Amino acid sequence: MADPHSFLAAQVERGGVGRIDRQGADVALDEHAALAGAAALGATPASAFLIVPTFDSTITGLGNASAVESTINQIVGLYNSTLSGSVTVNITFKNSTDSRVLGESSTAFTSETTANYIAALISHTSGDAIDTAALAQLAADPYTGSSIGLSTANARVLGFSASTSTDGVITINTGSCFTGHSSPVNGEYDLFSVAAHEIDEVLGTSSGVGAGFQDTDLFRYDGSGNRSFTTSSSGHAYFSVNGTTLIDEYNQFNHQPGDYGDWVAHNPAQVQDFEGTPGVLVNPGPGEYGLLDAIGYNIAPAPEPASMALLALGAGALIRRRFKK
Repeated sequence: MADPHSFLAAQVERGGVGRIDRQGADVALDEHAALAGAAALGATPASAFLIVPTFDSTITGLGNASAVESTINQIVGLYNSTLSGSVTVNITFKNSTDSRVLGESSTAFTSETTANYIAALISHTSGDAIDTAALAQLAADPYTGSSIGLSTANARVLGFSASTSTDGVITINTGSCFTGHSSPVNGEYDLFSVAAHEIDEVLGTSSGVGAGFQDTDLFRYDGSGNRSFTTSSSGHAYFSVNGTTLIDEYNQFNHQPGDYGDWVAHNPAQVQDFEGTPGVLVNPGPGEYGLLDAIGYNIAPAPEPASMALLALGAGALIRRRFKK
């Protein structure tokens, strides 16, 4: 099955902020693209979590290919040093010239029985605050469906067999982005942040709302302690590991173009916002790390301070998603 997800770029107009949506045809995961320019990352222990980026010819042929690849390698390096587990995740990166879309991703998905998935969460827990609260909530409010969808990357992190040559393809409109993640450029978007948004999706942070139930939807609540799995734009939906502490709000109420698994737009901006914010630097934060933690990834070092602060605040189908402007 296929589900479109795009990262939007905000366009400043006389009337305020405009959003341009694009609904395009689904495309198959292209495993025949030129795989030139595989990134040369620093030495990593064999047991470490490792994202391996491959840059196809649409990126290696850019005039600023070196800067683009270096910036993507920055965010890849951050995830490789932040997430733990003996798993290699293969992601192909491409360039787009579609001015309406900042980024889009195609993610390989699989499914597991609910019982096996919950058992894997328990056996792979780090014991941090997010995991502890999430497992307690799953015991108190069990999901009764028979199976759960999850990305192949996440499946392998949890010990399942989910072999695939490519876990995802990420396409970014690099021409709309500034590189380096150090000096923002007015009117342009942080390539580091756009790549982070799409990498999150390949790792499995999207929602199955409107399609099939995914592991992230175990932690999607309506603000009143009930799980929410509706496409209705009249209600709110939040990421919560205990059903009541609302860590981030999903793009649900007055649903905007983009994915139901994106956040609403924030000020200051967050990586998983449904639209980009030009001229600013954006880093993954507690919401993004917390969701990855809840669905089975472990954070190294364990994110106790951020997790506690959040809680105190009260190989199968191809899924294509776009990050739009």
